[in-house]
Amino acid sequence: MSSDKGQIETLKDAVIDEDKKLGEEVPGAPFAVVGLTYPVVLAIVLMAFALFYWLT
Repeated sequence: MSSDKGQIETLKDAVIDEDKKLGEEVPGAPFAVVGLTYPVVLAIVLMAFALFYWLT
């Protein structure tokens, strides 16, 4: 049992991990792309609906 790591040692190893983190390995989409896509699509749909309503 002396070779088993305790909870504190395991926690220390997790905190002081030298491996690359997931965010560094897999780049995410910028917030501007994700955050502004939905309002732009909504605006286009609303404009199309307004144009249809105006023409009829």
